[in-house]
Amino acid sequence: WKSISCDDLRYEFGRRIKRLQLNLGSKTAQIICSDTDISKAVDATIGSAFPGQACSAISRVLIHQSMREEYLQLLKLRASEREPCLLIDRSAIQRIEGYVDLGKKTGELLFGGRKPVDEKYIHGCYFEPTCFIFKDQSSPVCRDEIFGPVLSVIEFDDDEEALDLTNDTEFGLLASIWTENKQRQQFFVSRLETGMVAVNNTSRIN
Repeated sequence: WKSISCDDLRYEFGRRIKRLQLNLGSKTAQIICSDTDISKAVDATIGSAFPGQACSAISRVLIHQSMREEYLQLLKLRASEREPCLLIDRSAIQRIEGYVDLGKKTGELLFGGRKPVDEKYIHGCYFEPTCFIFKDQSSPVCRDEIFGPVLSVIEFDDDEEALDLTNDTEFGLLASIWTENKQRQQFFVSRLETGMVAVNNTSRIN
């Protein structure tokens, strides 16, 4: 047997270590509180949720009940101005269509939910920006990582409920909190069970 020193062992193990970055699943939540600039929050939703496919995309919007109607009206208006989202292949479209069917059983389809019918897009792998409204997040649309332009909107009454809803996921990569209140910001930042927390921005990963 050949003897080997501890220093040699450390060197050998160190030489074999490879750089590794894990990009875990995400069901990114955007928490919109009652003191938020609603226009900026909607712009962030649109810009993050509807490019097509992105691991960091906002897919759950938790909206304070006092802001719900204003938010939904503005979201629907600005989403209608977006181009259809480009997906990687036709199997992605089929998967998203399956989730749309599931969403219709327990939620309200606010807009989208289909492939575009315009001649410009009909032969490509495109899907319309899509949004559902749910009373809770028990639907697979709220819980699964769809990896497509499908947004779930759920209202909350207070900070504790918003926190519980955000943390109730298996895919806690990202979350963003939208509020001007410094104490509320700290409340969420210190309690959210996510890898990254953004304050009044989307903190997109490129």
